[in-house]
Amino acid sequence: MPKKPIEIQIHEITDPKLLAEFDPKRIVGLISPDQKSLSVAYLSELVSLSEKVRVRIPAVFCGKNAHPTVIGNIQIRKDVAGHNFALNEIIGPINPTVFSWITAITANMQKIGLVNAFFPAYKAEKEESRFLYGIIDPKGSMMSAGIVLDEAVKNIRLTQGNMVFFTVKEEVRRISFKDISKKDWLAHSWPVTSYKADIVFLGRPNRSAMTVVLSNGETHSIGLGHGGSTINVKGGADNKVVILEPVSSLLSIGAGIIAAVSQEKEDLFLYPESTVAVA
Repeated sequence: MPKKPIEIQIHEITDPKLLAEFDPKRIVGLISPDQKSLSVAYLSELVSLSEKVRVRIPAVFCGKNAHPTVIGNIQIRKDVAGHNFALNEIIGPINPTVFSWITAITANMQKIGLVNAFFPAYKAEKEESRFLYGIIDPKGSMMSAGIVLDEAVKNIRLTQGNMVFFTVKEEVRRISFKDISKKDWLAHSWPVTSYKADIVFLGRPNRSAMTVVLSNGETHSIGLGHGGSTINVKGGADNKVVILEPVSSLLSIGAGIIAAVSQEKEDLFLYPESTVAVA
């Protein structure tokens, strides 16, 4: 019997407690049209794939004059005092209900030991990303919260070491974890590398490397242990898959799967991680 193709299901919820029923590794999108209900784009299953699968992202109607909120990613690490620290990327308005959803997902991640969860399917085109951070208690509740004050900073990525990576236009930079509360990140950071086009996405640290996607569709990889050198993502050797589709983001979502979101934000391409060439 042929295997049922993987799909994205949309679940509408209002109660944050219901998020405990969702595996964060299978969530590919979180968007709220009105800060009252949350649409969860959820993979029907998360398994290693033997070949590329293309999945259409279901549309979520937000209304002509709506100001939707997108939860882009949640990252967790230990601070210098040994407390769990969370960084959340939010696009759009934040209210107590949105905050309760973030807390619920963070608690679920902490429960299963997940330190990175990215939800790339939805974007709020007219809104800028903001980064909310703070220490979380053993149950996942954020005990204190702050916002990264430098509005030029995009694509913040925590590492389990002392360095935090981020982007400003066409440049990747790094800053010490202890300086994230500073207002001017450029004054307290160092350049890693730069490109000839703006950076639209920086992947999570994975096997001592991070993926970089540019506005012109090029995809690169930064080797974190090699002075910030970059490597083009190509195909052809060793029967590797060639990623031909223009994408706006490329990231690992767990269980050996790479997710690439199309530039039109309508399609999600799923690849087995072992077949994506980095050479």
